Amino acid sequence: MSLLVVLALCRGSSYGFTKLALGTMTSSDVLFLRMAVGAVALTLWACLSVRSLGWVASDWRCAMAYAILGNALPLALITVAQKWVASGLAAVTMAATPLVCAVLAHLMLPNERLTLRGVFGLLLGLAGVLGIVLVRGGVQLGPDALIGLTALFGAAVAFAGNVVLARAWQPTQQMGTGALSLILATVAVYPFCDVDAGLVAHSWDALMACVLLGVISTAMAVVAMLELAKRASASFISTVNYMIPVIGLAIGWMFFGEPLFWSDLAALIVIVLGTSLVQNRNGTERKPWILRAIERRT
Repeated sequence: MSLLVVLALCRGSSYGFTKLALGTMTSSDVLFLRMAVGAVALTLWACLSVRSLGWVASDWRCAMAYAILGNALPLALITVAQKWVASGLAAVTMAATPLVCAVLAHLMLPNERLTLRGVFGLLLGLAGVLGIVLVRGGVQLGPDALIGLTALFGAAVAFAGNVVLARAWQPTQQMGTGALSLILATVAVYPFCDVDAGLVAHSWDALMACVLLGVISTAMAVVAMLELAKRASASFISTVNYMIPVIGLAIGWMFFGEPLFWSDLAALIVIVLGTSLVQNRNGTERKPWILRAIERRT
């Protein structure tokens, strides 16, 4: 549970940092700087522990998949969607990740079949997120909300697929693969980003927000995610998306003067209870069929 909280803190802080950065930057500037700073930070970190490059031959496919599903695609969709979607709608949409992940894990990971206990836990966590949104006036659908909603749901599906992949295909060199995935993700998003040549002209607060996005919300999140994938089920890992709205509310209250309600504590209790129920209790370990298929092709 402690690693899940760390991952939630890393991911939950991104919404506040992004909100601050978008005050003076375009979404493409924010996305590219986030990915680039994260890649540099994790590469420097990896240099302290990785002694050879022999792992690249076996892990580059894994890094490529993480780069697309876990970084480039969902982060691009979330950054763009935040221009059109209210925070309440964003919270509900991203909370669909554990539900999508549970279905994918049930279909693709033989040791992570859905149980009544797990389904109840997932629905309980979703109810907690809905409670937070409804207390704040519900979800307001504007004219551009459909575009943002589609983008956010696409991000939720990508995150869910990445969690399942991380469980099925664990790298031999965790830190190196994480760094390589962020480098590849940065290269992947660059052609689609109209990066402003005058980045230095932006406010210091916006630039620092991008640095924090890269180090905390991207690099540290990748490390926490890969470490958690070795210890917990895909469904359990994906419940981090139930905690993220709570972390976002706390950051909004501390740094942006946004209100907190007594019901938020009740919602947090419900979310934690639901998360605790989503545990894989099967004792037999089998190699996932997706990994067996990849190994047969290579």
